[in-house]
Formats: sequence, C-alpha cells, structure tokens
Amino acid sequence: LVLTDDLEKFAGKKFENLLGEIVGDRQPDKYNLGGPSIVALIHAAQLLANKASVSFYGAIGNDQAGKNIKEIINKTPVSINHLKILPHTSPTTNVLSDHSFSDNQGERTFIHNIGAAWEVYPDDLNDDFFRSDITAFGGTALAPNIHDHLSELLEKAKQNNSITLVNTVFDFRSEKSNPGSRWQLVRNDESFRNIDILLMDLEEALKISGTDNIQNAADFFIQRSVSSFVITNGARPIWCFSDGRLFKKIPLKQLPVSENVSIELKFNSGLAGDT
Repeated sequence: LVLTDDLEKFAGKKFENLLGEIVGDRQPDKYNLGGPSIVALIHAAQLLANKASVSFYGAIGNDQAGKNIKEIINKTPVSINHLKILPHTSPTTNVLSDHSFSDNQGERTFIHNIGAAWEVYPDDLNDDFFRSDITAFGGTALAPNIHDHLSELLEKAKQNNSITLVNTVFDFRSEKSNPGSRWQLVRNDESFRNIDILLMDLEEALKISGTDNIQNAADFFIQRSVSSFVITNGARPIWCFSDGRLFKKIPLKQLPVSENVSIELKFNSGLAGDT
C-alpha cells in the first residue's frame, strides 16, 4: 500500500497522469465499496439483520465518490447517521491486481487517498459508540487522528464493557517515518490487553510486534494479553489463538485456507483476485 500524496511527490506528477502510465487508457474492471471498517460492518449487519443495529463512524467527501459510497451503504442495514460529509475528496483506493503472482494465487497493490479521513477525530465518537456491545476499529492507520489515540479509545470502550475488535492495514505513515522500525498500533504495550480480537496479515503482525517470524509475533501478542487474534498469510494457512476470555480457549494453531479457492484461481484464467 502506498499513499497518493507520497506517490505524487516521488514521481513528480499528478496521480491521474501516473495511473495512465501504468494502465494506459484501461478503465477499472469494477467499482467496489472497500475499506477494512465498512466491509466488516456490512457483513455483520447482514448476518444480524433484525437482531442488532450496526453504525458506521467515518468521513466522506462531497464528491461523486462520496455519493457512490452513500448510495451503496444505504442498500445495506448499516446506519450512516454518524458519517461526516466534508468538503474534501473521499477516501478512495485504486487497486492493481496481479493475477499471475505466486503461481496464480494473486496479489494486489493499493494506492490510497486518505482524503476526508484526515478529519475524523476521537470527539466524533459519541457515547453510543463506546456503549456498543461490540466496538470495531477498522484500518485505523488510514484514519490518522483515530489511530494516534487508539489506546485511549480502546480503554474507554473496555470501561463500558464493550467487546473490542481491531483489524489492521499496512501502516504507511509509520513505515515512512521510521523505515524498518516497529509500527506503533497502541501507545504502550499495556494497551494490547484491551483488544479482544486482533486481525492482521503476516506483514502487519511482524511490523506491529517488531519480530522477524510468525512464531515470535504470536508469542508477542500472547504475552501482551491480546485475548484472541488471527494472522493471515495469503494462500498459506492462517494462525489463530484465544486465551479463553471471549472464545473457547485455543492454543496457537494453524488452519488452512480453502484449497478449492486456490485451485480455482490457479486454473481459471478468467478469474482475477487473490485468496
């Protein structure tokens, strides 16, 4: 993942021109609603329709992308009563998908514009947010002012007995400011105990823990009392753990990625994507 502003500085040209150099005049194959927060919320809202209310806190711009985002979410059970609409560009991502990567298992490159998400602040999260049965913080590295206060926000949610879920994204700000150093997800290691469910991919797990292999990363999160976590690794098996506080106690173990998906991607040349 790279940020549009940084890519423009590096290339010395506007992103629209740079994208043309990469893909020519080809138009996007499809437009999707993306984002590690809203996608998870839509899944939850659909599964729990008529059983729970699900609200999205975030920000969009008053542009066409923002209108498209609102239009799509309004077709789902998710409430956007707390969605800020600002005079900025909407958070958007151009996704370049390489179908042939890793023996046709697929890989993606993300070029992300933070846009209006720069203007989401802790004060935008009201008491209802923290009193929720489940409080989800999705991809906060792409909402910088939330990310920088994640420790306090997690603590406030736990004070209200909310189950806390954190799912991560590539933290380009941290990587750029301290290349090769550990990423700061929370302000201090004590705050990890306020996370009930932590979802990461392998690269994110290694960078957040400051370790160099998946076993050491898992040990890091276990020792810091993260109640449960999942570490994905592309087409390879995922790692999972639960200390028994929220879910049944599960020692660190591996679970396979669906082999059918891998076979279908490998032999169906018409498919684009990854596992």
